[in-house]
Amino acid sequence: MFVQPVGTFARRVTGAMLALWLFAATSAGASNAAPQPLAEPQSPGGPAMLRRLTEAQYRATIADIFGPDVPVTARFERALRAEGLIAVGTSEAGLSAFAMEQYNTAASSIAAVVLSAEQRRRFVPCAPVAEGAFDARCARQFVQRYGTRLYRRTLDSREFEGLLDVARSAHARLDDFYAALEFTLVGMLVAPDFLLRIEQVQEQPTDTGHSRLDAFTRATRLSYFLTGSAPDEELLRAAEEGSLDRREELAQQVDRLMSGPRYAGAVREFFTDMLRFDQFDDLAKDPLIYPAFNSTVAADAQEQTLRTITDHLLVSEGDYRELFTTRAAPLTRA
Repeated sequence: MFVQPVGTFARRVTGAMLALWLFAATSAGASNAAPQPLAEPQSPGGPAMLRRLTEAQYRATIADIFGPDVPVTARFERALRAEGLIAVGTSEAGLSAFAMEQYNTAASSIAAVVLSAEQRRRFVPCAPVAEGAFDARCARQFVQRYGTRLYRRTLDSREFEGLLDVARSAHARLDDFYAALEFTLVGMLVAPDFLLRIEQVQEQPTDTGHSRLDAFTRATRLSYFLTGSAPDEELLRAAEEGSLDRREELAQQVDRLMSGPRYAGAVREFFTDMLRFDQFDDLAKDPLIYPAFNSTVAADAQEQTLRTITDHLLVSEGDYRELFTTRAAPLTRA
């Protein structure tokens, strides 16, 4: 693999710094209390946001939850860019009729693969007690497993029972347990709680004048920031247990995510966004002046740039500023 995890020392230092920044930056609101002298300035935080998943985040989330071999067959509409970044534009983008149509197409294809006769044993954690019967116990296990991962938080009792009712109603019409689960999964995949990152706040337990992001929102922010994908089971468990409220354990989670294979992908995605590589799809040059230019050359230029960045920052642990002067870069073989 071209990109390797960052070194232990650099990961520990960077992880600790990120943890401190995230701990301070996830408060929201303001206090009327008199300011207290501080040894160093603290971030006042910002408002809770509503962010739409980017196409890259959507695809990465599906791959992490169901596996990279489960295809996402949909044509996503062009993302909104704000202040130079698609990642910023996600908080301003709405959901058009075309977008919902494509999300429904993707959800249907994903659910069809997951609940197919060839794959259902891999994804469904149980089997119905009788052929053709609705097994509430098995349906609960399925909804619990994928509802938590897709919604990136624990489902409350109302949501949980609502999804079970959907499965029961679908079974009554379709007379097929796995078809009922497939119908339920499609519903989860087009739900706002999956397509949108809906941030929630709670009151600071030690300061009634301030509020902060709740644990699952913090876990989601952390995961999409460092991995470009949804929180894994360990991070969700830490959020549920309240571990992310402690700086030391937050730093441990940062270290863990940065040492994993998804971190390099998140770095690539950040620079893909910052350098506007999504616009390469529309790039064209005069063939009389640039006869050798084609789509392959454009793709190679993008890949060479990303490999230069990730190799310098992650493998060599170099200074970011040196990217502007380095003479080392991978090239495509002639």
